Amino acid sequence: MSAARRLRRFAVLSPPLIWTVVFMFVPYTILLVYSFWEAQYPTFVPAFQFGNYLQLVQDPQYLSVLLRTLKIAGLVSLCALLLAFPYAYFLVFKVRRPGVRLALYM
Repeated sequence: MSAARRLRRFAVLSPPLIWTVVFMFVPYTILLVYSFWEAQYPTFVPAFQFGNYLQLVQDPQYLSVLLRTLKIAGLVSLCALLLAFPYAYFLVFKVRRPGVRLALYM
């Protein structure tokens, strides 16, 4: 592969990668770091501890909310999967014209 082609590929992929890093990975990393800090309201103190996660699994109220959230997420994922596979099959094997296929992709 020529250097110009590699540079072009890098130039095309750079903006979405930078966007993803700045607006996805950086905030998630900040949340992960804060989750280990100690909460002294209204701020957080940078003290590495697992107390927040212990409270999540030991407190019945937090645990019930967590389990309900996981149950809803699983059901929504299953419904999306059951709807998406027949639609994808239809798009790939039944729709022949590229214009119609492109419109259905949107």
